[in-house]
Parts: sequence; structure tokens; C-alpha cells
Amino acid sequence: MIEDHRPRLPYALEPSRALTWQQLIRDQHGLLDTDQLRLLDIGPGVVAANLEAQRWRRVLPRVYATFTGPLIREARIIGALLYGGPRAVLSHITAAEEWRMLRSIRSRRCTSRCPTAALRCRSPRSSWRTVPAPSLTLW
Repeated sequence: MIEDHRPRLPYALEPSRALTWQQLIRDQHGLLDTDQLRLLDIGPGVVAANLEAQRWRRVLPRVYATFTGPLIREARIIGALLYGGPRAVLSHITAAEEWRMLRSIRSRRCTSRCPTAALRCRSPRSSWRTVPAPSLTLW
């Protein structure tokens, strides 16, 4: 498979949705989650077809890269945050590096924190836990 770093639009979207798509792709380094895809009217069948055709790839559960090349650090961080849901935050060394509290070692592991229930149903809860994204360490 040839790696492609260009985000792939799944099909011709109406102009307002295409603009939203372009903004999300730019701001999130080519990553989208299933909630965002649903808002763009991109259904599971379109996602499955792009995965099958190897135009996109699954980064984490519910998080997809709209390209097939390697993920840069910023994309890995966005992927961990999208996976954790809207209340997820960076934590530990990743947060300290991003806030420039530590000299960046550019570790391959990204850590984030999110509500305990967020990984299952994304409903808010007061209990938080650290969510290492183990599959992110592979790239």
C-alpha cells in the first residue's frame, strides 16, 4: 500500500459541509471522529468503504485518519483527545511538553484524561481516569 498524506474527501459534499470538512481536517490534522462524520452526513457505509479501499484508516475506536500515511505527533494528540470525548484533556508528560513546562522529548506515547464513562458512551461523569492510548505508541 502506498502511503498518502493527503486527506481524502469521501464524496462530493454540499458546499457548507465541504467547508466544515476542510476546517476540521485542517484543525485536527486529518482526523475525524464518528460524531463529526455523522454531523457531516457521512454514514458508517461511507466510512467502511473508505477503510476497505485503504483511503482512510482507523486510528482508535471511533477515530479515523482521512489519509494512510504516518501520524505526526499533533495528529496522535488530537486522536487521543477525540477518542476521550469532548471533556478529555492532555495529562502527564504530554501536557507538560505541550505547555512547555518540560523540554520536549517528543515521546511516542500520548496521555490524556477523560471521564470514566466517556470511552463507552461519552456521557459526563465526575470520575476521571488516565487514558493511555496504547495503539498510538505503534507509530
